[in-house]
Amino acid sequence: MEQLLYFVLGVLTVATLVGVVSMFRTAVQVKNLRDELQTIQDYVDTLAREQDHREELLNRRIDGEIDRIDRIGDKTIDYADTLNNNVHDEMNKLYAYIDSRTDKLEDRINTKFNDNTAFVDNMFHEINSIKERVLSK
Repeated sequence: MEQLLYFVLGVLTVATLVGVVSMFRTAVQVKNLRDELQTIQDYVDTLAREQDHREELLNRRIDGEIDRIDRIGDKTIDYADTLNNNVHDEMNKLYAYIDSRTDKLEDRINTKFNDNTAFVDNMFHEINSIKERVLSK
């Protein structure tokens, strides 16, 4: 019986040693897995920060492009307004020039007409005076 007791105690000792060794191995594996998990978590956090940074840069660039396009649009509108004003100014100058030339032409025609009217009136008076002389003789 004593041998049985020693055998059981030996088996229990070996089982205990195997359990303790397994427990330490498991603890080391758990620690390694925790370290790996922390490394992965750090990597994910780094990726998230980089993604946020890139998104912020992209948003800034988009805002910059929107501002640039707005400035280009404003310049285009200003340029179109300037061209429109220049066209109106040139048209007004052209109208003034045409009006001036038309007035000059009208003055010349009126002068010629008045000259011709005076000539015709003189002729009419001369004819009447000749008629009166002929009739009075």
